[in-house]
Amino acid sequence: MSVLDSRQVVPLTSAELDQLRQAAGARGISAGLFGRGLMRFALEHADRLDAAMERESEEAAARVSAGARRAIAQRWAK
Repeated sequence: MSVLDSRQVVPLTSAELDQLRQAAGARGISAGLFGRGLMRFALEHADRLDAAMERESEEAAARVSAGARRAIAQRWAK
């Protein structure tokens, strides 16, 4: 058995966290344990996830861009 000596924080929307909790609860396990299981499954099948990863990258870039635009507008607003 491996020692879990590292942590990774993954930001989620409220809806995503609710969905994770519901799916975990339906299986009688914690959201953390369910999330770890999902991550391990995804890593084992990563070669089939290219489209999902591309979409997530695009959405992340859009969030950063939107945040940057708000920061710029706030900084330079008079």
